[in-house]
Amino acid sequence: MIQNLETGEVYPLEGLQHPWLDSRPNWSPDDRQIAFYSTRPLSNTPSISPTGNIFVSTVISNGTKPVAGAPVAYTDGVDGKHHAYPDWSPDGSKIAFQTSRHAGATSGAGWEIYVTDAREQNRTLIRLTNFDANSDNEPVNNMRPA
Repeated sequence: MIQNLETGEVYPLEGLQHPWLDSRPNWSPDDRQIAFYSTRPLSNTPSISPTGNIFVSTVISNGTKPVAGAPVAYTDGVDGKHHAYPDWSPDGSKIAFQTSRHAGATSGAGWEIYVTDAREQNRTLIRLTNFDANSDNEPVNNMRPA
């Protein structure tokens, strides 16, 4: 749902209505794209994805209400793992997210933080944390400028 801050009107974001779960939306810094978690399928199959993935949709104005373009998957739902909580870098060039990709691999393993390029066609996932190896479980933060 989107709220018009001037009128207070609340309405669904046109173009994203479907029977699957979409949640945890996060607007890009330029307000032109929205990243979100979804259980929608990665292909054109009618079934619900057993995993959650990060999708990004470009949002345009149709004169009265914003309309979302076709969502693009930014994660791959590998091995039934979830990807959630997308967050944009300050310049909008990267998207960080949590993943259960390594959960249960070793004792103490859990959700990790990954980042991917928001502008590339072939996105490389870069692991920012390694709770398997870090005894203090502190994330390595590469999103902030030095």
